[in-house]
Amino acid sequence: MEPRKTACPPPEVPPAGLDVAKVPPSVARVMQADDTFHYQRTQLRLAVRHAPGHELIAMIEIVSTGNKDRAAAVETFVQKAVDVIQAGVHMQVIDLFSPGRHDPNGPHDLIWSHFGETYTPPVAKPLIAVSYQSGAFPTAYLEPLAVGDPLPTMPLFLTPDRYINVPLEPSYDTAWRGMPRFWQAVVEGKEPPPDI
Repeated sequence: MEPRKTACPPPEVPPAGLDVAKVPPSVARVMQADDTFHYQRTQLRLAVRHAPGHELIAMIEIVSTGNKDRAAAVETFVQKAVDVIQAGVHMQVIDLFSPGRHDPNGPHDLIWSHFGETYTPPVAKPLIAVSYQSGAFPTAYLEPLAVGDPLPTMPLFLTPDRYINVPLEPSYDTAWRGMPRFWQAVVEGKEPPPDI
């Protein structure tokens, strides 16, 4: 009779990312929902994907002019962000367009008003990069920006306690260098966009 083999437990793998308690994200301002905030469960659920269960745990949203050109577009964008955060998904929003008629303080103010507080951007820095840490009391990590400012490195949360840093400026530069010259010229206004 062969001796019975016992399975060794798998080695412990340290969690990825930085520990919020030990290395707080380096941003200009932090806002946390107050204790009067309560999640409102909705019928709409987001598809969540992450290995091994392919569950969505975080997303990055770059605001476009189409998210801000009509009241309905702003409302849709804001509601999507609120739903994502309430569903337990961490989110990063980069808004490099000036506040407009439908979002006079930018989309972060409209998103964050659902969590119990308003936000007025500094006059000299009306643009924003913001990371939302989902959880019992969601937290927003803000970096106000002005036109011409280098894009910051922002935290992207993987769990309520862990995040990775996303270097936005080098990521943008790499993407720009990889874009065909024709499309660079279209973006810069040196060429008219093709008829679609």
